[in-house]
Amino acid sequence: SRGLGDVYKRQLSPCSDPRYPICPHSKASYGSPAKCQQSPPKNKSLPGTTCRFDGECVSGNCRGGTCVGRQENATCSWHGECDVGRFCNATGRCEVQRQFTSKCNSSEECVNNCGCSLGLCTYYYTLDTNIAADNPQVCLSGYIRNGVCAGARKSVFKGRPCSSDSDCQTVYPDGTPGEPSECQCGYNGGGFTYCSLVEGDQEFQNAKNSMQYIVAYSYRCHTLLRYGPCSSIPNDEYMAYTYYIRLFQNYPQIVYNDNCIKSIYLSLIHI
Repeated sequence: SRGLGDVYKRQLSPCSDPRYPICPHSKASYGSPAKCQQSPPKNKSLPGTTCRFDGECVSGNCRGGTCVGRQENATCSWHGECDVGRFCNATGRCEVQRQFTSKCNSSEECVNNCGCSLGLCTYYYTLDTNIAADNPQVCLSGYIRNGVCAGARKSVFKGRPCSSDSDCQTVYPDGTPGEPSECQCGYNGGGFTYCSLVEGDQEFQNAKNSMQYIVAYSYRCHTLLRYGPCSSIPNDEYMAYTYYIRLFQNYPQIVYNDNCIKSIYLSLIHI
């Protein structure tokens, strides 16, 4: 993390030439600025998404305006080759997604309203405190401490300016000090650093609640699109989830910067 007295300035401007609309800002460094580039080729669409012709689909199979993937027991090398409701298992075969309490190695193997925790498909955000877990997305709080679901820590001074992680104090629900959050560089004009948010802060709770709406609609989505975008998920719900999760993840970069910076770094967020 950079201290409050360490100022690193970047001269930023939007890409004005429509032929070169993308600015890979994350790759910029001192003395090596990022330059506007052409848009990368569009990724091919996963099964269950709309299409016009076979070449638009990962599977190479556009049927009735929808990409169709490989069916159960067909050979595969990754999840994207298998159809909606299926995943590519360890033996290289498409398999129907596994139900609640079934064995799993990753969340993609489970039905879309479950994540994989301790080798079992478990409903998202349902486990109470002191229940063993290794995936925070299955805990009611969204937080794990010492191998069990625990009450989420909250920021003492949410998003405060900082010079090191030790400035980013958090507290557990019982009042005991929590692990500090991270002091991160901001994209504001002064080059100030700010504390990142944590799971007990309202921004995370908004993202968690929004995700629960998302997975309620996503049962007809591909396993890799369980959080959207997917035609079965209402667009306003998807946009709300995207807003909340990016706000939580990128708060130090967003706070106190102007709309120009937001348009370059986080075009979907306007606060």
